[in-house]
Amino acid sequence: MRASPLRLLPLALLLAAAPLAAMVPPPIPEKDLSFGDGWTFQSRGNNCTATRTLGEDLTLRLGFTNFEDGYVWLSGKALPAIGDDEGAKHEKGAGSVEDADGNFADALDAGVTYASFPGTALFVDGHVAARFVYGETADGKTSYKLGHLQSAVWSRLKAGTEMRVKLLGKEAAVVQLSAATGLWEEMQDCIGQYPHG
Repeated sequence: MRASPLRLLPLALLLAAAPLAAMVPPPIPEKDLSFGDGWTFQSRGNNCTATRTLGEDLTLRLGFTNFEDGYVWLSGKALPAIGDDEGAKHEKGAGSVEDADGNFADALDAGVTYASFPGTALFVDGHVAARFVYGETADGKTSYKLGHLQSAVWSRLKAGTEMRVKLLGKEAAVVQLSAATGLWEEMQDCIGQYPHG
């Protein structure tokens, strides 16, 4: 006795879908964690976010993703407001350079040192990790986006020992990265999850 082709159709569809089901990743767990030195961590979907208050009315947010398209954000009332032509002042003293592998990273301009840097940037162990890219002031709140490539910023942060923030040439914060025991591993686990971490 032969089975009707119509009766076999559901089985054929199930077998065809099996390879697709095997490729669908498990959902990324949601997490809300606290670490030493005032850092917090949150995982939501593809977003891996570490946040730390740097001073009164100044917050640093490492908003990374497992698609490598995240950014560093500074926000708060302590930031100088951004007017129509204000961005150029923040950009002074640093730019992008290409390494031997063809990758771009932020770096100090020739002749500029940390001490003489006049712009806005995040430094790790004396090197520019993320320079000013964009800023806006709206409804009394100011935010700055720092860094062009998550991979360049993240590689320096996770290997670094000390982070400094300069706002228009003035040191605004110094953070010992090792004080947040476990945070950098948690960030890497989150960034490294499916599909592109």
